[in-house]
Amino acid sequence: MCKKLMIAVLAVVVVVAGVSGTRLGSRLVSSWKQKFARWEKKQITPEMELAHLRQKVEGLKSEEERLNNEIAEANLELQRREKELVAKKEPFLAADERLKALVPAVEKAKADSKLQVSYKGSESYSVKQAEEQIKVDWAFVRSVKPVIKSQEEYVAELSASINHKREKRNELEKTRHEMGKQLLVLQKKLAEVREKQRLEGTVNGTRHAAVSEEINRLTQQIDNLSTGTTGRAKGPIEAAEEQKKSKDASDRLLHETYGGTPVKN
Repeated sequence: MCKKLMIAVLAVVVVVAGVSGTRLGSRLVSSWKQKFARWEKKQITPEMELAHLRQKVEGLKSEEERLNNEIAEANLELQRREKELVAKKEPFLAADERLKALVPAVEKAKADSKLQVSYKGSESYSVKQAEEQIKVDWAFVRSVKPVIKSQEEYVAELSASINHKREKRNELEKTRHEMGKQLLVLQKKLAEVREKQRLEGTVNGTRHAAVSEEINRLTQQIDNLSTGTTGRAKGPIEAAEEQKKSKDASDRLLHETYGGTPVKN
């Protein structure tokens, strides 16, 4: 059987190959492909389609895993950048704090014609030392401040990107779970339909149906007996005679009960 089928398929392939170069051949090939597609679609059962959709839903995890990997890599980068930012801001903040204290202190010392500057309440430095420190700190602050600002912006953008990817990953995961629930509902519904078909097939396709038919025939026979019929077809004369007998019997019963003379036909 398989050998014959293979021969038939080979014959079709040879014919298609022979005519595919012509306009008629192209139409034949197109028509054959459409018919084959329709036939193939009919062979796909709901169970097969469910299994196929389960695989596709399961395959959606790859997109979530890709986002998870990107989030993990971005988190490592964020941690590294934050450490660098903290290390760079520490001396910047110290210099900024000194400037906030020394600049007004030097101006006050000069206004009071003093040669010493009070720093942090208990420490005292000369005005010259204070001015040198101000010069060093101000040059450092001016050079580092734009770098720190740029790094802060980068860290903020990186953090926002990570949050966006998390939201997208969570939304994809939620959607995938919802589709999984829908497939479970369809699977349950299909199982109920198949069970109903199985039970109907059990009644209609086994001896139950035959026995049920015999019971129906016996019921019909008993009904015929109860009505005095045998199921035999009657001619018009026989039917008229039986009708006359029934009417005569009814007339006799009437007059026997109430008197009078029965009417003779």
